Amino acid sequence: MSKLIGTDSNQVPSNADLGTLAYQNAHAVDSIKAKNITVGTVADADNAYGLTLSRVAGGSGVLKIIGDNYYTGNPHIKFELEPTAGATIKNGMITFTGDQIKSSALQIDTSIGRDHQEGIPSLDIYHYNYPDDATENVPALRIRNGNSSADMKHHGFLSLEALFTGSAYDSPRIYFRNNANGSNDKAVIGMYGVSGTTGALNIVADLLGSSENYSDISEEQIAQFGQGIAIIRNSGHGTNPMLRLHQRQVRQNGQTSGIEFRDASNETNASIMVTNSSALNSAANVQIRVDDGDGGNGLTDPPSSFQVNTNGIRLQAEYSAFYSYASTWVTSYQTVIPNNTLGPNATYLVTVDTNNQSFGGSPYYAAAAAIIRTSPGTNGNGNNTASSYVAPTASHVVNSSRWEFTVSHHTSGKNGLVVRLLDGPTFPAATGTQIAVRAYRLT
Repeated sequence: MSKLIGTDSNQVPSNADLGTLAYQNAHAVDSIKAKNITVGTVADADNAYGLTLSRVAGGSGVLKIIGDNYYTGNPHIKFELEPTAGATIKNGMITFTGDQIKSSALQIDTSIGRDHQEGIPSLDIYHYNYPDDATENVPALRIRNGNSSADMKHHGFLSLEALFTGSAYDSPRIYFRNNANGSNDKAVIGMYGVSGTTGALNIVADLLGSSENYSDISEEQIAQFGQGIAIIRNSGHGTNPMLRLHQRQVRQNGQTSGIEFRDASNETNASIMVTNSSALNSAANVQIRVDDGDGGNGLTDPPSSFQVNTNGIRLQAEYSAFYSYASTWVTSYQTVIPNNTLGPNATYLVTVDTNNQSFGGSPYYAAAAAIIRTSPGTNGNGNNTASSYVAPTASHVVNSSRWEFTVSHHTSGKNGLVVRLLDGPTFPAATGTQIAVRAYRLT
């Protein structure tokens, strides 16, 4: 008997002509193999097509995507928009490489198909690793740009934005949270951009109780950095430091660290420098330096204004010079600070001594100091010997030697200093002893 095959409407195939699909119930089809399957060829009332894949509760069925060699041989799902005539096809793809699920989407929008709920984030990236599976350094989130460390073509960045109309509003916030104590209180550090027309970044802290959440944070500002402003705050007291600068190198004698203040030309205006004076302990000197206008850079480039150590404050001399002593220093004034040197309308502490050398006989050395005040201006040269000042003088043995100071004048509007050592040594051994003169500006 010939098979009843054909395309006429009155022709009926026999069972031998049918595949296994003909013997299946509608809800229990085992397997379908086809080059192409179209579901919902006729649009519904909303002019939409649909495909629903569901899994019976408690069953073992899964939706399996079998990969081919279209995309590196990995299983993939492709989303495609049917283009209008002449338009480029738009598509997106999700693929599984065996270790990663990759998406070709340029944007991920979590706001569709779900209403917001209190306490539930719009996007939750959760890293679960308990019980411990012995893996280490597994990041919960990594944002990466470029194919290698040398690929900086696109300069990708992370941008957190909040867009509101009307008045200024706080930016999105980033919070870092960890357990603060055994009562399950949370220590929170947060960062957010300050609202307004000028940009600034606020860094805040708070301690969340077990019943609190981020919506009722009572923040305390730690710092603010922005255009024309840098603020560091500390509400602590007692021995709590407001700012700690920690030198992490192995301690050694002469090691330096500090703060440098630079201007718009990237030149050092001033610096505060700490120098370790021992490799065995924390003994150190602190120097405050102000640049003299030479355009230098670095902690040590500005000349030291004054130094603080365990012995107290030591000023940096604005002027210093060394001279060779002779017997003429006893009877006549010697210019030790030229009369066009000291600034006008200023106060100076001036010291004179033998610079730790000896005259070779009594009084062996002579040291004294005087405070002088310069005039706002001068118009003439000479020494004001009528206002000489004899200062108490320290020596090795008791004698009558003492230093006498006299202010000198110059037509440039500045002052200087001349001195002599009354009853000073005149024996040959004293000739050539080094005399040190230093002037420290006080005001």
